Amino acid sequence: MNKKFYAQIRDFEKTKNALQKDVHETYEKRHKNPSAWNEACERFHTFTSPMEDYLEKIYENKKIVDPILSEFGICFLETDALFFRSGYIKAGILKRIKRSKLDDTQLDRLRKVLMNAVKRRGFREYRYYCRLAIVIANRELINFLLEFIKNGDKKQKSRAKLMFETIKHNRNS
Repeated sequence: MNKKFYAQIRDFEKTKNALQKDVHETYEKRHKNPSAWNEACERFHTFTSPMEDYLEKIYENKKIVDPILSEFGICFLETDALFFRSGYIKAGILKRIKRSKLDDTQLDRLRKVLMNAVKRRGFREYRYYCRLAIVIANRELINFLLEFIKNGDKKQKSRAKLMFETIKHNRNS
């Protein structure tokens, strides 16, 4: 993982969450101090980060061809940052990265991302993880899914089964 990207993503996550928290806290007191709430909203909506340049470039095309953007996208997925609209960003990256030419190391990293999603993430972008799995699944990932279908907790079993069935259905059609 690129340490610079990792740090940018974590800084963005921390700042975005703090700004959103400030919006929520000032919202509760907006009747007493409407300007504080308006200022918090303004700070939230005008916040920018160098990370956004990478995201804009990723969204310009249907697939990622620039190796730097591929690295950023994979780092973003590995980091698994959680902040306002992060699920939409992950879905956009997943959609494009599955169409991209990737080397074996990148494929291995993405398979680990998929395994992590089965273990921990049941959010709205999960179906995009499953769609990526169709393209990059190997025996190791299939075995992992079968293991979690058998031995995971209830949510993990459900996510593993969904990913496995997505792979199975689309590879057999």
